[in-house]
Amino acid sequence: MGLAGGSVPFLLKSHLSYGQIGVFSLASYPYSLKLLWSPIVDAVWSPKVGRRKSWILPIQMLSGFGMIWLGGRVEKMMVAAGADGGAGVWNFTWWWFFLVFMCATQDIAVD
Repeated sequence: MGLAGGSVPFLLKSHLSYGQIGVFSLASYPYSLKLLWSPIVDAVWSPKVGRRKSWILPIQMLSGFGMIWLGGRVEKMMVAAGADGGAGVWNFTWWWFFLVFMCATQDIAVD
């Protein structure tokens, strides 16, 4: 995710303005907000599965499916993000926000 988070804004330069790339940077907020989310991850878990596996297994599955889905559509989504004056940047940003949120949650569960 670190490599993707650094390279995607570079790839978006040809499709979006700098202000719209700034909107895309909102997708990195889940790592900054781990402090608010971590008490919930620590408190909610299934005794049958275990404290860590209760979060890691579904998060890995959702992240994997999200990456596969996004990987097949990312080029079209980048073009669509820049169309109509950058109106599609929010859709693109929400998908990346979802992936970063999943990775931040996994980071909390592993720690």
